Amino acid sequence: MILIDALFINTGGAKIVLESVINQLKIENKIHKYYFLLDNRIPKSSYSDLDEKNFLILKSKLNLRKRFYINNNFKFSKIICLANLPPPIKLPGKPVYILFHNAHLLKPNLSVTKLLPLIKYRLKWLYIFLNNRPSYSWIVQTDTMFKLLNKELFVKKSKISILPFFNDGFNLERKIRNDLNEKLFSYIADGQSQKNHIFLLNAWQILHDSYDINYKLFLTVSDAYPDLLSKISYLKLKGLNIENLGCVPHSKILKLYTRIDYMIYPSLIESFGLPLIRLLHLVAILLQLIKNMFRMSFYLQLLFHKIEF
Repeated sequence: MILIDALFINTGGAKIVLESVINQLKIENKIHKYYFLLDNRIPKSSYSDLDEKNFLILKSKLNLRKRFYINNNFKFSKIICLANLPPPIKLPGKPVYILFHNAHLLKPNLSVTKLLPLIKYRLKWLYIFLNNRPSYSWIVQTDTMFKLLNKELFVKKSKISILPFFNDGFNLERKIRNDLNEKLFSYIADGQSQKNHIFLLNAWQILHDSYDINYKLFLTVSDAYPDLLSKISYLKLKGLNIENLGCVPHSKILKLYTRIDYMIYPSLIESFGLPLIRLLHLVAILLQLIKNMFRMSFYLQLLFHKIEF
């Protein structure tokens, strides 16, 4: 039996990866060979294909995770960790693979300026560093993450593999809108500080107040960020044309991609930049702050045209 440790995964790109892994194992009729450790916050629809005897749901607490490993590690021949964290105990002789997809853990200073949050991020970094073992293999999705993991977490290059993962299961085609004078903009991201929503909202307010420009802007900020939601509500009361869709299903997000004209991406750091890839496939106009992120995305687009996942 192989353990897939997905504790702490409940939203975002990591959730999509988990759902895709489950779906692929089901297609290949191998799902019975795997046992899943799941986060209690993840929607039931994400694991509805799993047999009850092949998964365990826990609260996202490190002590519960460690207790699970202590009591059950002997049952598994291989460990696959999907949520950045190495196993919390030593596992001599067992192959361990860790998917790392949170660049913010390695570069929190790009968007976090307050002391307490910075300390929390450094403690997370320390936890990962102390629990890493020389035999563990790490998986990242871009060359940028490869370099970050090597430089910031001191993982040997020989232990890091670059495996881009992109499989939406949808064929996207842009819709032709009749009203070409109405420009539609979007920023598909939740409200984490590194996503830099405040910068975008301030810019939208300047366009409205100083230049009488009021283009439609779609956002996807969840209820987990009340301060950001208050800012959005305030701007809407002022007359800004902003629509926050909240936490919406993946299928609706994909449909939104086919409607918009411009993708704004003010994020300060990305592990993969999946929305950028999707937009490049649709040949939408992409506006972003970090030039090397575009080069990364363009490289990946070329790669995806050559490799089927």
